[in-house]
Formats: sequence, structure tokens, C-alpha cells
Amino acid sequence: GNVFKMARISTAGAATSADVADGFVEVFTHVMKRSSAPMVEFAERHELSFSQLKMIFVLANAEVAMPIGHVAETVGLSLPAAGRAVDGLVRQKLATRTEDPDDRRVKLVQITDKGTEGIQVIAEHRAAVLRELLEGLPEDELAAMASAVASLRKSVDQTTNREEGRS
Repeated sequence: GNVFKMARISTAGAATSADVADGFVEVFTHVMKRSSAPMVEFAERHELSFSQLKMIFVLANAEVAMPIGHVAETVGLSLPAAGRAVDGLVRQKLATRTEDPDDRRVKLVQITDKGTEGIQVIAEHRAAVLRELLEGLPEDELAAMASAVASLRKSVDQTTNREEGRS
């Protein structure tokens, strides 16, 4: 059976944030299941551990090279384990490691074009699964979804700004 509570949100009554969140989890779970093949193939082709796969996603979202210590903290690894994981990413040419020009003791890691291309394939497949779901919606429901997504984006931006200390 499915471990996720399946939310059935009625269009007639008022939905709670918990109902909507449960519905999003259901949809997200469906999309992740349907779009997992490219991620698994990417991980297998490059012999990546789960930690290395998490690292590649962290690096893909970083705008600049990151200190290995920060990457380690983000993915929940010790510094030595993160260093070994980065070694593997560098061997596979998915990341580069350089010295911080301001502090040679600090090693910086950054995703390569090859790593970015792999992540883009995964993201494009996820988007295709979502598009397939959305294509079946009537125009009025699609418009309502667009409005809801715009509201969620604002909420994400506000949360991100608070977390990063910006207002």
C-alpha cells in the first residue's frame, strides 16, 4: 500500500492548508515515481552514491563554487566523507575542486557542464510528467492552477528571503 495519506480535496467545500499540502504530496510523489528513471540512470552511469547524487543537486542549485565543508553540512556528511564523495564527482567529471584564492586551506567545489547537463535531463523529464498531468485539465482549472502557482512562488520567495536574512 501507499504510505502517503491520499487527500481528496472537494471543490465544493473550503480546503484547509493541510488538505492542500496532502494533495501536493500525492501529486509530487506521483511525479517523482514517474520521473525517477533518468535520475537512476544518471546515478548508475556515473556510479554515484546517494550522498553524491544529493551533492550534485546541491551544486546544481549553487550560483558559485561552494566550500566542501558547506556542501558536507548541507548533505549531512562529515568533512572526510564529503571529501571522498567529491573525489568521485571529480573523477566522473561532474564537479571540479579548486583552492579558495582567499584561503588556500579551503577547497571549493563546483558543478561542471557535464554535471549540469545530467541534472537538466532529470529536471526536463520531471517537467514533462507535470505537463502531461496539466494537459488533461480544463482551461478554467488550468487558470486556477496558474494563479495558485504564482501565489506559491511568492511564498517561496518570502521564505527564502527570511532564511537568507533578507527582507
